[in-house]
Amino acid sequence: MSRPASNGWLLVVAAVALACGGGAGTDAVPGDDVPGLDTPGDTLEPVDTAPADLPPLDDLAPDVLPPQATLQLEAPGAVRPGEPFPVIVRLLTVEGAPDVATSGTITLEDAATGAALGDVRLWHGVGSVEARVASAGQVVLRASVGPIVGTRTLTVQAAPSPRELEGELSGADLAWGPGAAVRLVGDAIVPAGRTLTVAAGVTVRGTVAANLIVRGHLVVEGTADLPAWFTADGDTPWGGVVHEAAPGTYAHALFTRGGGDAARQFGHSHSQPVLFVKQATVTLDGVAFLDNAGKGPSGDRATYVLTGGLVTRCDTGGEWESSAVTVRDSWVLEMPSADGQPADDDNDGIYLHLSLPGADGQPVASRVERSVFAVGKDDGIDQNGATLVVQRVLLAGFAHEGLATSNKGRVEATSVLATRCEQGFEVGYSADDPDPLHLVLDHVVATDNDVGFRLGDSYDKDVVGTLTVTNSIATGNRLHNVWNHVNKLDGPLEGHLSISTCMVDDSAWNGTNGNLPGTPTFDASWHLVPGTTGTGAASDGSDLGLLP
Repeated sequence: MSRPASNGWLLVVAAVALACGGGAGTDAVPGDDVPGLDTPGDTLEPVDTAPADLPPLDDLAPDVLPPQATLQLEAPGAVRPGEPFPVIVRLLTVEGAPDVATSGTITLEDAATGAALGDVRLWHGVGSVEARVASAGQVVLRASVGPIVGTRTLTVQAAPSPRELEGELSGADLAWGPGAAVRLVGDAIVPAGRTLTVAAGVTVRGTVAANLIVRGHLVVEGTADLPAWFTADGDTPWGGVVHEAAPGTYAHALFTRGGGDAARQFGHSHSQPVLFVKQATVTLDGVAFLDNAGKGPSGDRATYVLTGGLVTRCDTGGEWESSAVTVRDSWVLEMPSADGQPADDDNDGIYLHLSLPGADGQPVASRVERSVFAVGKDDGIDQNGATLVVQRVLLAGFAHEGLATSNKGRVEATSVLATRCEQGFEVGYSADDPDPLHLVLDHVVATDNDVGFRLGDSYDKDVVGTLTVTNSIATGNRLHNVWNHVNKLDGPLEGHLSISTCMVDDSAWNGTNGNLPGTPTFDASWHLVPGTTGTGAASDGSDLGLLP
């Protein structure tokens, strides 16, 4: 098990728990006809993000685990024999928040027989696995590390006769009661002016490419103990939930094995979102998207608020067009897998293209706060023309950028750690615009990447954006801590990169604009060791690097 950082810098709130390698950089270009982007001329080597890079959890002595830690398991209340079902595991600190310091593999097993049900890879305190149980009965799921044991009771039984639905819903078909089984045999429609309520413990299974179309209102009332579960009826993916100018409120829902409707593909990676919202607002509390053929939550001119969520092993974590998105206290992991093999697709953690205009005509800022993005075959956060604020976020193990910016818009990142990516923070292709591209980094750390801070990208395109870095640290990056290189110019773009009051261990910057020479000394939480160079040296009197 690896412990690269402690909870201190991220400050993941307890609500999370209580509510519950690949080549050239590929900042997505709208309108591309192919899933992958060919970017000749890139000389960077891919970062190896294979799971083998982190030692197994068994290698960690129990006394190194956080004091009074607990393991929390979440799963559907009932499944059919042999049916794949999701299990989420969180290693929680005494404060009730996931332990972002801990990554490693644990085994999920049947507590009665000891039979292994699958390995759960924890990435910074959170992970999941798709499991199966062959025989009917009550099963106690168990995961453990040292003396810490977590269990979850699961009912395995042949499903009761489901309510089969298709077409426009009315009457009793608009209330799916506790523990109900629903089978979508085609597109089912919640009509305008009506509300569909889905109770805790409901299982919704969709046949091939079936969708739930919402034109009225959808309310999902799952709980941490009994989440609602949307999944496929069989081995072929179902479709998803589609909001057509209709709002939704989701609490504790699990979305698995969806995104299979080719007619509803969206975005530049050509897959269907499992939850798609057009011109509406949805809130999601404790909702997870796991093991889907398509994208996670996505939208067009939508307003999204995702709190305490998990998105893992989807084609893309989420893609939004002209939307306002808030991701808070959430984990986005393994896009689309953690097999360490290169992929040529836009498998971003999240991708934001343009912003939703506000009432005053100005773009509404999207926000990513107190969240973890770990392991993916493209970028952690890919901004393309959106206004964006990123605060207290961990970006780790992405084959391309931790935070990629392009096109236009203002992006502000504060107290963000980017590590084990090809490039930590990047200002990419852009053009003259009334809202020019401007990436502002303050109190961030880039370490153990190929490149820490980059002005320029892997395309032979114009770069006119600016990169401003203050109170930050870039150190221990393999090729460059700072790299001003635009492919089209075959060299730097002068006047567009500003670094002040930083430590970047680079002779071109040391001793200028308040930048300190030398290399920093970090503690286990990636803060500076007290008394070492950079402590108290920020422009506001705090330490350089991550905020407390």
